[in-house]
Amino acid sequence: MDQAMHERKRALRRTMRAWLRDLTPEEARTRSERVSAAVLGTGAYREARTVMAFLPIPGEPDLRGVIERAFADGKRVCLPRAEWDAGTMEAILVAGPGYAVRAGRHGVIEPDGDERAAPGSIDLVLVPGLAFDRAGVRLGRGAGFYDRFLGDCTGLRLGTAFGEQVAETVPRQPHDELVHAIATESGVIVCDAARWRT
Repeated sequence: MDQAMHERKRALRRTMRAWLRDLTPEEARTRSERVSAAVLGTGAYREARTVMAFLPIPGEPDLRGVIERAFADGKRVCLPRAEWDAGTMEAILVAGPGYAVRAGRHGVIEPDGDERAAPGSIDLVLVPGLAFDRAGVRLGRGAGFYDRFLGDCTGLRLGTAFGEQVAETVPRQPHDELVHAIATESGVIVCDAARWRT
């Protein structure tokens, strides 16, 4: 990565982390409910047989309501688990409410199971990020887990974020994977009209 690109990404990460630190737990909860409603209102969710969600770390929308609804709707649900030493991520299938979790590296809560979903079998991937732009460019936290994972996915990719995390532009490198749409508390922003189903 050239130095200018590195500095732009680092500056945007600082800006977004500072904004997220100021978000109160109550505001985050209310906004997360609205992000979840936006996800559930999409045709992409309704048509999906297998949905990959995530368990939030501080600053990410809490989509556990989507997970519960997906179980109720009879969908297969999987959650990410990082393989830190390999630098990869796996989609672990969870059977239903009360699924087992464990604290992974850095205290990240992750599914505690052995059954994996092949990336190509996932119809809808809900993608966290520090920032997105309307072209579908995503700024992650810098480890590259989602970029590597999404490269093998054929399903739709829905970024999930609070409205202030949608930036005018996000710096992009060749390996940065795009999302097809972004769900915020204000609704869904379509980034790739050719692929997205509203």
